[in-house]
Amino acid sequence: MPYFRFQPSLLTSMLSLESFNSPVLLSFVVLILLSVRTFFWYNRRPKGAPPGPVGLPFVGSAPFLLHNAHLKFQELGKIYGNVFTVYLGNRLTVVLNDFDAIKAAYVDKSAAFASRRPGFVNGVTNGWRKDGKARGIGMTSGHQWQTIRKFNMTALRNLGIGKMRTQTLILDEVQYFSDKLERGYGRPMEALPMVRSAIVNILCMVMLGFHPAPNDRRVDAINSFLDQAHMVVKGVEPLQIFPWLRLLPGKYKAIVNKYRTTVATLGKMFRREIEVHDQLSLDADGSRDYIEAFQWQRAKDLEENGEDTYFDEPELIAQLNNLFGAGTMPTTATLAWALYFMVQQPEAQQKLYQELDKVIGTGRWIETSDKGSLPFVEAICRETHRLGSVLPLGAPRCTTEDVELLGYCIPQGTAVLPNLYNINRDPLYWKNPNEFRPERFFDANGQLFNPPYFIPFSTGLRQCPGQAFVTDVIFLFFANLMNRFQVSLPRGTTLATMEQSIGDAVLEPPTFELVFTPRRFDIGLSFFRRASLLPM
Repeated sequence: MPYFRFQPSLLTSMLSLESFNSPVLLSFVVLILLSVRTFFWYNRRPKGAPPGPVGLPFVGSAPFLLHNAHLKFQELGKIYGNVFTVYLGNRLTVVLNDFDAIKAAYVDKSAAFASRRPGFVNGVTNGWRKDGKARGIGMTSGHQWQTIRKFNMTALRNLGIGKMRTQTLILDEVQYFSDKLERGYGRPMEALPMVRSAIVNILCMVMLGFHPAPNDRRVDAINSFLDQAHMVVKGVEPLQIFPWLRLLPGKYKAIVNKYRTTVATLGKMFRREIEVHDQLSLDADGSRDYIEAFQWQRAKDLEENGEDTYFDEPELIAQLNNLFGAGTMPTTATLAWALYFMVQQPEAQQKLYQELDKVIGTGRWIETSDKGSLPFVEAICRETHRLGSVLPLGAPRCTTEDVELLGYCIPQGTAVLPNLYNINRDPLYWKNPNEFRPERFFDANGQLFNPPYFIPFSTGLRQCPGQAFVTDVIFLFFANLMNRFQVSLPRGTTLATMEQSIGDAVLEPPTFELVFTPRRFDIGLSFFRRASLLPM
């Protein structure tokens, strides 16, 4: 059998002084030295910065974080502590891995952690202002962000579900959705697409002022946008870090081209809806829908300042893009998780029915005013936010200045990611954190409460401005759906585990089908009697 015998004389001859005259060997040595230098240069960290793993030149740790970054950050936290850094490409990113770190940054030093750094995807989605600043809700900063945020919080409050008209519109969609489920009685149905369709319809009513008809092409434009946005925004997505990938033939170029097309199509649809609103007289307070609220604010700016500041038509379209994207995907995922947990935990489902039957009974719809009387329903919603963790890494922020954080020095312009998933699963805060237990949101006296470390919508200055609106939509939709139906798995099927969840930027439950069995049939008549009184 042939074998290789080590011969010292061979190695000696290879490394002899004369061999260094070989151009090939000299090139090899230079390449090694340059590689070592590049490796250490790319892994340097500013003085006093948090520690972190060693990454690869040019790409950093990005290749290792393309999927389930929240889980990998969870493991890195065990090595480097509650504040650490990773390089995503050549950009230093700070990860806040527990509640203490997030509170120290986002609450105690909120102004220093209140900026955003818009990237390539935001530019494709929302465009740019003439002054080079970003558009939209998510990636603006400074006075522009403060102005737009104040407007959005006021508009969403004025359009809020506390308003009888808005609540009735939403209950109208719940009725429509429930009737579809009843017609499909006994037939297995996939949960996520059904729920998303209902949420899109609700947003069309509240934001655009119309209820979609079956096969409405306007809804097709929205759904195409959501499908492509789901492809483009995937947590630590290569296109976010390396936008030049769009220039190369292949997968990423095709994704970007298709996304540009869907954004353009959606923009045309929004412009047509804006033109319809232009023909209408403004309500006294601009509270008919979001488009009217924006136009009302623009008219007010023109009257008071002689210019519309940030409230031009391209900004309105950018806002609508963001509201449909951020309003649909996380809300849909949360409701799908709630249904997932109901079939996973039949005891919780039965306890829910006991509360609904005792407090609500039959003959009427559940409204937001019933929240205080339905603490277990509310506890289920909160536990779903916690365990579902639909936004595991929140939204990235950026430091506005050099800032000290828990003994570390964070340079200005550093990206910051909060690992909300880890907070929601931290045994320091939650007993048996991987179990679905709505009872954890009741104190020793049996009163519903919010622990300070329960922050599903993040915290600080850039906390989600639509939090109240979204939580009300989820409560109304889930409570009324469960009051009307019992949910179960199709016979002979099993539920995939939570570990098989789908997505990165937005976590969705594993694909599953449900059977909706009507519990009672006498709710609709009461609704239609009231809906007929709705002013149009």
